[in-house]
Amino acid sequence: MKLTLGKLRNLVKQVVKENRMVIAEEEIGMTFEEFRKILSGDVKLKPGTKPSGAMHKGGVQRLGIMTAENPRGVGADDQMNVELMKDFGKVLDEKGLQYVSIGGKYGNPENSYIIINPTMLDMVEFGKRYGQAVVIFAQKMRRYTDEPSQNIHFRFDYVQTEPDGLDEPQFGPQEYYVKRSQDMIAMTDDDDNYSILDGTKFSIPFFGSKKMPKERYTTAIDPKSELSALKGKYDPV
Repeated sequence: MKLTLGKLRNLVKQVVKENRMVIAEEEIGMTFEEFRKILSGDVKLKPGTKPSGAMHKGGVQRLGIMTAENPRGVGADDQMNVELMKDFGKVLDEKGLQYVSIGGKYGNPENSYIIINPTMLDMVEFGKRYGQAVVIFAQKMRRYTDEPSQNIHFRFDYVQTEPDGLDEPQFGPQEYYVKRSQDMIAMTDDDDNYSILDGTKFSIPFFGSKKMPKERYTTAIDPKSELSALKGKYDPV
């Protein structure tokens, strides 16, 4: 077959079309120590690196944590949960979001993903797509204090995207609520209400006694907002 200019153009178009249909798998590895360093602002991540040190280019400014399993907190069978997590992984791949597999137990054993650099609305969308009562969204922050405590931290928001259980009606498409906020994770030996990464159990103590003072933090990526009115004491984490 003679390769004409027109045929060459059509061949190139077909290759481009096929390449666009190939979605890179964005699941990566992470150790608990790497996770801890991200939360404390100890690392700057480089583009092009591979697991287990791989992360999003430009560093980590936001995190999400959620499962697609057991919608509305009601236990589903193993096969359904496997299919839900596979589908969730494909959705994250399509969005180009990197993610890390973790385990855990919240009433029912659950597999979840730590998602790198989603937006709050991404997490709300994912929560509603998979009928999840709660998703976690975290934003990198800078703390203002004269105390010898860490300046960089992540604020974790406990976001309710659907009611717990099946008794209450589904929320509206734009309806969600930030119920609690916390600025730390804690290692735990509990047998329930924990996540596990790299063999280490941890939880976010949303319902503990320590509460964040609202006037004492701002986003780490907005240095122009360093106003003297925000400076003050802050309880060390």
